[in-house]
Amino acid sequence: MSEGYVTVKIWGGLLGEAACKFTQLAGTFKSNITIEKTAYMGTNAEFLVGVLSLNIRRNSYVKIVAEGPDEKEAVEILCGFLDTSKIV
Repeated sequence: MSEGYVTVKIWGGLLGEAACKFTQLAGTFKSNITIEKTAYMGTNAEFLVGVLSLNIRRNSYVKIVAEGPDEKEAVEILCGFLDTSKIV
């Protein structure tokens, strides 16, 4: 199991288009990936509605947890996605 912590720097937070792109990116990995806003609030990173329900705003501190064959790569790439202020 790999985990990473990151402060979300995306303008507007992880909502709308950013959330859609995040879930699509999470779906490209074979690992099971979760995103957690607090110890009691987390969801599967591939589920758009779950990610939106976390209401993750800019400058929120989140935890990404992955378990599977490509877990380290998944955590690194997803944390990098959240750490950028511009969505491509």
